[in-house]
Amino acid sequence: MGDTILLNNGDKISGQIHSMSQGKMTIETSYAGTISLLWEKISGVVSDAPVQVVLNDKTSLYGNLQSAAKGKMKLSLGTIVETLSF
Repeated sequence: MGDTILLNNGDKISGQIHSMSQGKMTIETSYAGTISLLWEKISGVVSDAPVQVVLNDKTSLYGNLQSAAKGKMKLSLGTIVETLSF
């Protein structure tokens, strides 16, 4: 399936998430190569494989991403699910 980024305008971008830092998310697609998106344009993220998330305080977490309320995402860390703002 791959990872999916949901945009504020309703579009969806599928591929493999590479990074999430400095206000941007980068995803590799099979149809357009690497795309860099501003977080403010993203309404949700879903990953089918664990990804690394580095928080502003440099804390590094590793888990699966799920959509949550606009501007937030859930990071599933095994049995723990944490809601993060982006």
